[in-house]
Amino acid sequence: MSWHPQPRRILLDGTDAVALTTDDYDRLDAIRRQAGAQASRIHALREQLAAATALLGAIRQAAVQTACGHHTEEHAALCFRETVLALLESSAGASSSRPGRTDSSGGAGLEPPA
Repeated sequence: MSWHPQPRRILLDGTDAVALTTDDYDRLDAIRRQAGAQASRIHALREQLAAATALLGAIRQAAVQTACGHHTEEHAALCFRETVLALLESSAGASSSRPGRTDSSGGAGLEPPA
């Protein structure tokens, strides 16, 4: 449902102004707080996206660098796996070291198999 306040135009000391009922003002104030909270969540998501993009770039670079110079394909795969795990661990450490930050993934899927 869309709510539209019905402002009353008044003249206050020669200046046009708008008067709202207390209920209308309270509703507008609640909407303003909700918009502020949403903007804060969007900012946090933008930071997480930037970190994930940087991590993906580092993994791509690792794939290019570890693909050459190894004696066997199995050795190259092992080196790549270790490099990716190290990047993920350093990324998780960097995100958890920021005050007020939590890892929304909970680390699921990032641990090496036992």
